[in-house]
Amino acid sequence: MRHPTHTLAGILLAAILAAGPAMADGHGHGLGGSDDDHDLARELYEHGDIKPLTAVLAAVTQRVPGDVVAVDLIQDQDDHWVYVVQVVTADGRRVIVDVDAASAAILNKPDGGST
Repeated sequence: MRHPTHTLAGILLAAILAAGPAMADGHGHGLGGSDDDHDLARELYEHGDIKPLTAVLAAVTQRVPGDVVAVDLIQDQDDHWVYVVQVVTADGRRVIVDVDAASAAILNKPDGGST
């Protein structure tokens, strides 16, 4: 039997690859999901600049158990790639987890603070 997180990771990966990640304008703002965004994300992954989504989701769900409901890939003000993952916990809270895309390290505390 497949673990629900693995199934969800596969679905999210397919959705992200189909729609493309949200890209940033250098200020942490998303620009959309064009084919160029998809190509850039694939290139970043293939060159080892970002971790695969499965590794990121494993790190997030270990730290914040719950259902992953959204994932964005943005570039912050310092030109670092960051996965922004939204998780709904068992008690219904929505938690946003920022993850360094290069290392899969969690960048903020689940309550919204910095690590």
